[in-house]
Amino acid sequence: MTELAGILQDLGAETAYNIDGGGSSTMYFNGALVNNPLGRGEERGTSDILYIGQQP
Repeated sequence: MTELAGILQDLGAETAYNIDGGGSSTMYFNGALVNNPLGRGEERGTSDILYIGQQP
C-alpha cells in the first residue's frame, strides 16, 4: 500500500481509498481486464462499481 500511495501522490492524487482486495475485485484499464481476480481470467459479477476518472 505504501508504494501505491507514493504512485498516486506522484500522479497528483489528493484522496485515495482502499476498498477491497478480495476475489471479487476487478480492475479495468483502457477497456481491458488488468488483474485475474478468480484465477480463471474472468470477473465475478458484483452490484457495485467505483469509477475513477480524470477531470478535463
